[in-house]
Amino acid sequence: MEHRFRAFLFALLATCSSLQAQSPAVDEGDSLVPAIVEAPGKNGAHYSSQLVAANTGDSELVLEGLFLEPELKEPFPLTIPPRSTRLFSSEELLALSGYSSAALPLRLRRAGSSRQDTPTPIPMTLHVFNRLEDAGTYGLSFPVETARTSVLTQGETAYILSGSLEHSERLNVSLFAPFAAAAARLDIMSAFGVPIRVIPLELTPRERVQINDILAGAELGSRVHITVLSGKIQVFGTMVSNSGTNDPYRAAVLKTSSVEQRWIVPAVAETAGLHGSFFSSDLYLATLPNTHDREPLVRVTFRSRDGSPPVSKIVKTLMGSTRIVFHVLSELFPEAAEKSGILELASDDISSQWKFLAFSVTRNRPEEGSSSQDQPCFRPGEEITREQNGAIAGIVENDGFRTNALLYNAGTAGTLELTLLLENGPTAPITISMAEKEIRQLNSLARVFTEGPVNAATLLLSPSAGMELTVSAARVDNRTNDPAGLPVLLMKTLTP
Repeated sequence: MEHRFRAFLFALLATCSSLQAQSPAVDEGDSLVPAIVEAPGKNGAHYSSQLVAANTGDSELVLEGLFLEPELKEPFPLTIPPRSTRLFSSEELLALSGYSSAALPLRLRRAGSSRQDTPTPIPMTLHVFNRLEDAGTYGLSFPVETARTSVLTQGETAYILSGSLEHSERLNVSLFAPFAAAAARLDIMSAFGVPIRVIPLELTPRERVQINDILAGAELGSRVHITVLSGKIQVFGTMVSNSGTNDPYRAAVLKTSSVEQRWIVPAVAETAGLHGSFFSSDLYLATLPNTHDREPLVRVTFRSRDGSPPVSKIVKTLMGSTRIVFHVLSELFPEAAEKSGILELASDDISSQWKFLAFSVTRNRPEEGSSSQDQPCFRPGEEITREQNGAIAGIVENDGFRTNALLYNAGTAGTLELTLLLENGPTAPITISMAEKEIRQLNSLARVFTEGPVNAATLLLSPSAGMELTVSAARVDNRTNDPAGLPVLLMKTLTP
């Protein structure tokens, strides 16, 4: 049996090599992993990564993996059984191409019979973390999307917002040209939209460049504008704590074409957590220049987990600027008894048609250094619905980690079907009812499905008609209380 299995793998690798010679290194329908990392970082950090991938189909899934660099090596196969989840460590993946230490983008392509006419979605999440010796981890997660949906194209501009009240973080920006040569301009702007400096950048095919501490010396609230001049570029931002934790979290890359009049912040808090933790949320608002002739106002509405009546406050901004509201709940809503829930954001003058960008971060600030969870905000149409099911890859529940989620139903009352894809197959689905505007906290959510340890799982979410669901999920280290945000994946964006 072992000899036959080895022969099968060699034959599959030969097929992959033949396909590689006949097709481009990256197709738009391929999945593009930002970077598999096993490498030292600043201030004594050492970063590792894990790729969590789910097969939502009823037959075995074979993926052809290929590390993307100027000189390509041989591809390798990764297999995932039907209706299950697999975890691949950075050491395991890099060893398949002969590496022990690297930070390389990874292309994943359906291979063999997996390249079917109507392929099923493949929810995937990349975890990157700094592991402290005998003291737990501090990390973040990236969504793994198709190459088509994860790049900026020629003429597009995106903002990366930043800013910590303690000035204790650094922003690293990664840029990668997956298809062909590309060029970009990076404008460093003050919080009031004043240019500070310009960084021109040219990338050769499959070249990845990381600019570390790009806002060094810039004032609080400064941001990066990235404009693609030619080609297509995948861009990721990472905020890293300068404390001993070296905790990273994802800095959202917000396309200027994504401006909206309404947003939902899926979770905010100003409250104590387990094991002595205390979580507080900051709100980031950004406006485009010269798009409105009056002072733009944002109405911020807080909906509490306890179901108390919502309360609203007005936040003033300036065109072309960044406004940060630190400790947003205690700053805007000191009278609220329950300090956790969600925020609804809206232009205070809908008729004026002015729009804005939004992002949020929730932080725990113990003496040993901060740990943070990015909270990407939901635009209209990005909610999980009957027509647009969702998934969260990377659910874990064991001695080292727990996974919590906050659900908010912005639509009509209905039922939500939840299924967990474990490493050995799916659980029986469960159904929960949610009222209109209800907020539901699920702590240690894997325990809803199983009592055993869960090292890697994927949650599938299917709401009934009329529901509009936003979700904030975090993988929390039981030793450090670091909440690493888990991306919410929309199934329709995960197919070629």
